[in-house]
Amino acid sequence: MIEHNVASACGAFWLNDHAPDGTPTGYQVLELKDKNSEWYFKTVGKDRGYQMELYPKGSFTDKPNAIVAKIWNWDPQWKVEWIEDGKNMGEMNRFNAADPTFQHAVEKMVRDGALPQAASVKSDYMMPRISFFYFSAVPEENAKSIVVVATDRFGNKYTETIKL
Repeated sequence: MIEHNVASACGAFWLNDHAPDGTPTGYQVLELKDKNSEWYFKTVGKDRGYQMELYPKGSFTDKPNAIVAKIWNWDPQWKVEWIEDGKNMGEMNRFNAADPTFQHAVEKMVRDGALPQAASVKSDYMMPRISFFYFSAVPEENAKSIVVVATDRFGNKYTETIKL
């Protein structure tokens, strides 16, 4: 038995493009095929292949030298690998974190007057949440680009590249 807990389709009550856990606004799609089922997360305004966001070095204060992949539909049967300048470097390291994209969006709303400061620290729906779907890798100093390949439990591969 597998239980699916999916972030709300409205993000942070339509005030942000991401939910407090870092999941982009979207919904879970379940496909029933004979006796087999598959699922994926469909981000609003993106195609089915959009399954991760990459962050450059310095985006996470506790991992200043790492590039980070956020893979919101990840489960333990996924495989997340990285390739540095064409060389396969193996699997990335999973860690728990709060999403900097969500945090920066809330800070901007406060600066722009779209959200009262009090609401940003007292409203549960505007507080960043620690999530389990972040992956890090520390590239060599002279690396030019990193490719992240995430393979889901059904064998679908999702690839994103970040230039350094």
